[in-house]
Amino acid sequence: MSYKNRKFLHTSSVDAPARQTISTAYTELTGSRCAVSVPCDLYYKYSFYFSTIYDFTTGSTGAYEKPFLHFKLQSSTDNFVSNIVDISGTSHSMSGDTGQDRDYYYATQVCFFIIENFTASHIRLVARSYSASNRADLHRARQWNSSDNTEVYVNPTLICLEL
Repeated sequence: MSYKNRKFLHTSSVDAPARQTISTAYTELTGSRCAVSVPCDLYYKYSFYFSTIYDFTTGSTGAYEKPFLHFKLQSSTDNFVSNIVDISGTSHSMSGDTGQDRDYYYATQVCFFIIENFTASHIRLVARSYSASNRADLHRARQWNSSDNTEVYVNPTLICLEL
């Protein structure tokens, strides 16, 4: 019996990320890309923070968008220059599930996948909103501790490893 002593492992975290607003077009999530060095069964786990978007321009009668996002993993053999492939079975959705007109929703979200027989050289997570009124902000919150003037962030993290 033999064992493989050195397996592929990638861990990363983006320090003080910029706010990333997810619109209706698929967008790569900050810090979700990884170069995979060997063909393998792959463990992929990406953690991030998301929050409701609030229209500050209308003041106390403003509108809260109810977040509803679609996610999928993509692979590439040329670092996403032209050869981009959606990975089958990795599509899922996430929503704020609020029916209130004035609710602010925020949470840490984890996207986790096990991909068998991964042979591409790169992998990433992309997302889009269901509609223009279901967008979400990622990585930063516009309010903290009952103040609209304080912004906080959560570093997105990625773990990719060979099983």
